[in-house]
Amino acid sequence: MKAGSQRRMNWKWVLSNLAEAREELQRLERLASRPGARRTSIELEIGLGHAYHHLNAAWNGRRFSMARWRKITSRDYRMVSRWPRDVWVPGKDKP
Repeated sequence: MKAGSQRRMNWKWVLSNLAEAREELQRLERLASRPGARRTSIELEIGLGHAYHHLNAAWNGRRFSMARWRKITSRDYRMVSRWPRDVWVPGKDKP
């Protein structure tokens, strides 16, 4: 995106999704640190998938208005849930 052409970010949406991702990661951390807890890779997979979903939604939906979120379509939901195409990934992309 060219400088000066950025639309306003919806910080309410971003913060809500960051909080959801953080809560899931904290839940997984508590589970992993409990001595003798029964832990499975399935539970880790589901928990990480949940956290990734909220991180992806925070990034991909950052420019949606709250009015658009209230009337979200299936297409919009799929778009915000996918892995971001425009975010730098350490180890994959050059800094």
